[in-house]
Amino acid sequence: MPLKQKRRKMRKNTINYVVTSSSMALPFNNKYLTANKKEPAKVDRNALKVTLDANGNDGSWFVVEPFYKLRSIGDNVIAGDKICLVPYNVTQIIGSVKHQLHVSSMSLPNDPSSKEVNCLNEQTCWQVLLFLKYDEDSNDFLKGGDVVRLFHAEQQKFLTLDHYKVDDNVFLRVTKRDHALEATSSKALWEIEVVQSEPYRSGCGRWSSTYRFKHLATDQYLSIQVNFVEE
Repeated sequence: MPLKQKRRKMRKNTINYVVTSSSMALPFNNKYLTANKKEPAKVDRNALKVTLDANGNDGSWFVVEPFYKLRSIGDNVIAGDKICLVPYNVTQIIGSVKHQLHVSSMSLPNDPSSKEVNCLNEQTCWQVLLFLKYDEDSNDFLKGGDVVRLFHAEQQKFLTLDHYKVDDNVFLRVTKRDHALEATSSKALWEIEVVQSEPYRSGCGRWSSTYRFKHLATDQYLSIQVNFVEE
């Protein structure tokens, strides 16, 4: 069974420590976090490589284990828990620390401020933070993480961010297509953020909600520029 079908089948199921294996897909590109047991990481050569895979494979399944002994095998994973993510397909050595999702102390060569994420037999703590409630994760609702296009119905144009002359500019662009809704340029794609009191939380969009729109291609936020004129 393909990984996407397995994920749909397991949707809204309770995740238990050690008993349940889970896959993780990024919402904006639907790629799966995947551990490659046959290839070393780029920076830390003693670790296994972790990538984002479009289709997912056996390396895309992780077992959730408790970081502290406060939780036992079979207990429900609760928002706020600190956990370890152990790849299901990696053979573990009995008596040693298991290979798990790990943040390296080594910086990436092209970005010194970023650290490599790999898979290493060194304990790493991750904390579960609730992004959406299970009953909000529905295709019937607009929610945080959804990617949309903003279409002007009267002018038949999409709100677009593109480079013009010197700066990036936001404007309405003509699609030049027989059917405007067929346009698929990433320059007209915006990620929805539903503003909450906690910065890591999101939720289902409502008429009274406050939103942010993040441009998918550049990570810039849609905003109003206020020009002050000096007297």
